[in-house]
Amino acid sequence: MVAQISSIGFPVPRVVSNVITGAKQSPATFQPSTRVTLSDASDEINAIYNIGAQKLRTSTTSSNSQLAYLMSANLHQSVSVSFQGLGKALLLQLKDDPNDFSSAVASPVDVQVSGDNDKAAAVALGIVTQSGVKVSVSLSRQQDGIVAQIQTSHGDLDENEVLAISGLADAFQAALDGLSAQPPVVNIDGLTQFDNTILKSVDLNTDVRQGNDSLQSLNYQSDNVSRG
Repeated sequence: MVAQISSIGFPVPRVVSNVITGAKQSPATFQPSTRVTLSDASDEINAIYNIGAQKLRTSTTSSNSQLAYLMSANLHQSVSVSFQGLGKALLLQLKDDPNDFSSAVASPVDVQVSGDNDKAAAVALGIVTQSGVKVSVSLSRQQDGIVAQIQTSHGDLDENEVLAISGLADAFQAALDGLSAQPPVVNIDGLTQFDNTILKSVDLNTDVRQGNDSLQSLNYQSDNVSRG
């Protein structure tokens, strides 16, 4: 499903936005068990913003040189496109190490992107497996740097679960790339195609804000209750 973000609401399930103007409407078809809204930032997103990149960096190291390289490269991009390649790389990280992971790269003093000094962006991808394991994937970009994290709870991932989650890497990145496009588009079709024999639900929350004002927030929820 690919649809341009619009200021016009759809019947539930729907895409609704009152913060982005000038975007064209495009027909969209959703799974019966899918909900997509554009609204205020969620509590989960607000919690991610509270993690300072500088503070996390003092106690966290990353063994994934490719991910660290991508994080550093994105610091030279504007906030709205600051997750290029990171969503995919973060999920693929699970194949090498299916344990909790966190990394932060602080902004170099000389990096100043025009007009972005008070902007921030955050992403939260939540996945629940049929066995009950919860995986929380987060990315945040603030003035002080970029933070990437994977946290698991309620058990450990088995090999099939790791493969199913890492298999969403391209879809996750496509969703992030769509939201950073001009004009932004909702491109979450790949996230609706998860293996429902292994995964129970996939949720995605994203936010871009300037100061205390949320400029664009997406809340996507999907489960396999109504999927055949």
